Amino acid sequence: MAQDPCGKKVGQDQRGNAIYQIRANGIEIGYKLIGSGEPLLMIMGIANTMERWPSALIETLSMNHQLILLDNRGIGYSTANDEEFTHKLFADDVIGLLDALKIKKINVFGVSMGSVITQELLLEYPQRFNKAIICATSIDGSNVTAAIKDRTPKDPIAQRQLKAVIHWKTPLDKVSRITNPVMLVVGTSDAVVGVASSKTLASTIPGAWLVQFTNASHLLVDEAPIELAKITLAFLDIKTMNKNCDKPRPRVGVAIVVVRDGMVLLGKRKGAHGTGEWSTPGGHLEFGESVEECAHRELLEETGLIALSVQLGPWVNDIIEKDKHYITLFAFVDRVEGNLQLLEPDKCEVWKWFEWDKLPSPLFPTIRSLIKKMSIEKLSRISCSNLE
Repeated sequence: MAQDPCGKKVGQDQRGNAIYQIRANGIEIGYKLIGSGEPLLMIMGIANTMERWPSALIETLSMNHQLILLDNRGIGYSTANDEEFTHKLFADDVIGLLDALKIKKINVFGVSMGSVITQELLLEYPQRFNKAIICATSIDGSNVTAAIKDRTPKDPIAQRQLKAVIHWKTPLDKVSRITNPVMLVVGTSDAVVGVASSKTLASTIPGAWLVQFTNASHLLVDEAPIELAKITLAFLDIKTMNKNCDKPRPRVGVAIVVVRDGMVLLGKRKGAHGTGEWSTPGGHLEFGESVEECAHRELLEETGLIALSVQLGPWVNDIIEKDKHYITLFAFVDRVEGNLQLLEPDKCEVWKWFEWDKLPSPLFPTIRSLIKKMSIEKLSRISCSNLE
């Protein structure tokens, strides 16, 4: 479904695409929409406007996706104020734009400085994003200073952006908690950020892809735009590869049983099968995910809680509403951090804690099957340590 623009129209690009501005985070943010389909947010690098994206890349991606291209703070159609530039500030600008467009969740593609903004978005606002493409990135911005040497930009806005870049250090202890599907892309001859940062992130982010373009430089978006677009489309589309199968197949779900002081966290479902029934957090196991990775991702997306311990439990086999067959794998969590939030109100009415012997009714079929398999008595004594 195409995203409708909002804000005021302030111009158009050379191809006639309208450019708009919205007011958010204390500034005016310029953006434009190209194409149709599932939205894909595009974040450009240092000192470059949204016009810097190669036309071949844009044309290929926009055949399957509606692209949302924005100018970073202080560049092009986006204004700036006196606030010090940081990647958290840039990320907040992006969230301001998404809020204005009423987009709850979106895929994101960031290149160079835009890739570091994408890192910040996944760390600070993971629930707002589906998949992420992180292209030509860095985990230590101080290395960029040595790489550009005497090419320091003279434009004052670019200098402020560069200052933010060189002070960036990826918090690797937090990166392992990213549960969004991520694809890292880098040129093997990138002399600005190198290859090591992408390799480090790919080995730290659970289930991340790593794509290396042989002999490509930091400008790989220019050097291989069609190839980059094709691998991006494949990455974004992979979960729908079997959607046209004629015969329904069983699906694999992961249910997260969060326990605390003999109580269990349940939510009242809405908007899908099982509306009005009580169930644990959970969702579908995505391609390439481990059960533990899925548990971390779904719990964070639905409740804002970060699982500090995950232990696999039993599995159940259920036919739900005649035409839905699920194999549900249970993951038990007894230690979390963060505040409980209702992050997907279109899927859940409320989260509540219940004692095991005072569970609400009606229960979702998978929960009834779990109780039948383990018994209330055993579940009330559960912890991750005694499941090992």
